Parts: sequence; structure tokens; C-alpha cells
Amino acid sequence: MKCLSIVIHEAARENLVDQLSSNPAVRHWQVVQAQGRYTSGHLNPFETTSDKVSGNIPRVRFDILIDEQHIPPIVELLRMCKSCVKGRGLYWVTDLQDFGEF
Repeated sequence: MKCLSIVIHEAARENLVDQLSSNPAVRHWQVVQAQGRYTSGHLNPFETTSDKVSGNIPRVRFDILIDEQHIPPIVELLRMCKSCVKGRGLYWVTDLQDFGEF
């Protein structure tokens, strides 16, 4: 089992919720507000023109529990979803030692 973490602009939140909710490979997901700094030689993928004016870049982080073999199709689906994260997101995958319910 893996945890696929995705950080996207707040404006894309509902579109990603729709994508995840309709995908049977996704076992569980949660979303939280995120703050952070993106440094790169490229433009900030989270920054819109409105964000530049307001000085704030609203982001959310999704943590998604998923079997490893389903990660590449999910990531590719999100890359192709122009209304979800196209050019405005980051992701990473981590191993889960254990998970369960209380």
C-alpha cells in the first residue's frame, strides 16, 4: 500500500475530488489546507495572476491510499485533466508501513 500525496491550487480542489470519488482504485483520500514554499528555476506552478496580486497562493494537499499498481494510471489521469492540476500541482509517493481503522 502506498500514499500518493498531491498538492494543488485550491481552485482545482473540486475537480480532483470528482476524479478521486469516481475511481474504484482509490481506497481512501483526505484533503487538508497546505502552506509551503515552492522553489525551482521555473515559474511557481501554483501561482495565478490573481495570486500575484493578492500575495497568497491557496493550496490543498490530498493524501490518497492506493495500491502501487494503480499509481501510474492515476498520475497520468491527473496530468491529462486540464481542469484538475494541469501545470499547477506537485505529487510524491511514500510507502505505508501499516494502516487500519479504529
